[in-house]
Amino acid sequence: MKSVKTANARKIGNGLLIEVTLGTDGGDVSIAAILANDPAQGVKVIRHQEKIPLAVRLFGGEAVGKINEYATNIDSVLKNLLNARIDQNWEISSFNINPDALGVNFRRKD
Repeated sequence: MKSVKTANARKIGNGLLIEVTLGTDGGDVSIAAILANDPAQGVKVIRHQEKIPLAVRLFGGEAVGKINEYATNIDSVLKNLLNARIDQNWEISSFNINPDALGVNFRRKD
């Protein structure tokens, strides 16, 4: 994977739909993942789908596995992307999906 070209999020029902387009050598890969609150683990991916170009499937080697792992763990990817954009003295400890917003909890780094 080379880069995140687009990333969008929107609330659907009790979940959050994350749509990402990744640029690769074999073409653009589209990922759609639905995140929902899990009482034991916080926000987790409950369903995901990838659209992977044939060139990536045929010649991408480990790329398909990495794309699937990215989609499966997009909740952690989202947390890491958000952490990279905030004051580095703080980090996101967790987030949850509220009826009308995405709730984010922060903690000061030690």
